[in-house]
Amino acid sequence: CRYSPSQHAANCTKYYFVSQGDEEALKQAVANIGPISVAIDATRPQFVLYHS
Repeated sequence: CRYSPSQHAANCTKYYFVSQGDEEALKQAVANIGPISVAIDATRPQFVLYHS
């Protein structure tokens, strides 16, 4: 596979920050903005050493 900028699937036109741990703010964002995506820093030791 090769990256091609002309073959993108979506555009990000806006973004918002929701405070970490603020469930009420997250609830309001879902209600007023719509679907929410998240990013997780998986380089932290808690993730690096995780196994299940």
